[in-house]
Parts: sequence; C-alpha cells; structure tokens
Amino acid sequence: MTTVDRLHYLVHPGWGIVGEKVIEERDRVMFQRYQKVAEGLSEEEVMMTLLVYPTCEQGSLPDAFVYQQICQLKETLRQRLVVLSGGMRLLTDPKKLRADTLRAKEIFERRGYIIQPSTLCMGFGETFLECVPNACRQLRDAYQLVFDPIVRAHYTNQGVRDSETPAEERARFKEIAQFYDFSNVTIDWTVPDQE
Repeated sequence: MTTVDRLHYLVHPGWGIVGEKVIEERDRVMFQRYQKVAEGLSEEEVMMTLLVYPTCEQGSLPDAFVYQQICQLKETLRQRLVVLSGGMRLLTDPKKLRADTLRAKEIFERRGYIIQPSTLCMGFGETFLECVPNACRQLRDAYQLVFDPIVRAHYTNQGVRDSETPAEERARFKEIAQFYDFSNVTIDWTVPDQE
C-alpha cells in the first residue's frame, strides 16, 4: 500500500472544444501541459480526471481528440489514473459528483493507493474561474482533506495565451481572479520559465 502525498485533479479537460470542428493549437498546448504534469508525478502521487461533455456526439472530433489524450495520460500513469466520466449531471447534481468522487477513492484504494486527510489536492484543467476551484473544494469536502486545494493556474484554460511572457500571464491571472470565488483554495501562480 502506498500513501498518496498528492492527488492531481484534472477537471473536465477539453471542455473548450465541445462542438468545435477544429482542434486549436491552444487545446493541443493544454493537453501537452497535462501530459507534462503526469510525467512529473512521483510514485506517491496519483491523478483523477473528471470528463463531462454536454453535447458531444459520439465519434466527433473533440471526443476522439480528448480520448486519445486521456489514453496517453493512462499510458503514462497506468494504475495511478482514475477517470470519472458522465454527462452534465455530474456538474449539476452535487450528490452524484460526491458519490462518483468517493467511488474514485475506493478504486485508488483497491489499486493500493491510500488517500488520507493529509493528502494534498492539486487542481488544474478547465475552467480556471469556476469549475476547477469548485471541483477541488467538493473533493476536499468529500475526502475530508485537511488542507485547502491548490489550483495550478498555468495548467488551466487561462494559462494558454499566444505570445505572453510569464510575468504578463501572472498579472493577467491576478487581475481576473479578483472577481471570482477562490475561497478555500490556494492559487499557485507559478509559471514555468521554460515550456
């Protein structure tokens, strides 16, 4: 059994491409960043991803792209990745989200990874302003975690802009964040110098 130091929570990756006909470069960059996070995890770190798609048709370009990217994450992390998948009900029904979140914890435990109250939750994905912090707070409450979750701003949809320096990115994040509810989460404003 392995005690989990950090649970990385990837919140509905690919949300911004639902219904799109073309996969934009920014979407590819976001998934490259998610992969980079996965590749950097230690053996005491796991990842959970929440997939929610309201309108994607089966076999559509966004579905195929996201599926391929999730398969790459799974190949990297193997037993250390749990994927929760469902329709909009996951976002609109707190009881359903809590039940599925607790089910993910049980899956990790069956795989030999124990999430304890001291496990740190690291959130990223889409969207920076609402869904990522909200999902992380719900996860903290469901798992009765001691520490407030950390939202990694650079690894969200707000972290991908053309020709923006790290300093400009940090300034933009802080300007935007003042208008949203980031209570009970800590925002990690770190922008890697090289990417």
